[in-house]
Amino acid sequence: MLVCEALNTRLLEERIRALRAMGRGLQASLFEDIPSYHIDVADVARLAARAGVRQLVLDHLIPPVPNAGPELDRFISGMADHFRGPIRVARDTERIPVAGAAP
Repeated sequence: MLVCEALNTRLLEERIRALRAMGRGLQASLFEDIPSYHIDVADVARLAARAGVRQLVLDHLIPPVPNAGPELDRFISGMADHFRGPIRVARDTERIPVAGAAP
């Protein structure tokens, strides 16, 4: 299992453009360096595939999206092209069982 934070660059860029369109350039500029220290969803999926993990768990989503629904679906869209195993989005305080781990 790989547990990793994830950035959806496309969705972040949409939010930056929306902020600029609303005249909120300062807030938009605060988001522009985020890709330099977060990993994009496609890269996370490729990393999981190369590592041979059986499950990918995403946490700390950038930009934040609801726990279910179309925005979450858009967030993980395309990841299955790179990683064939289950992709799960962790929720705050969620416990995820690990096969073979001591209880």
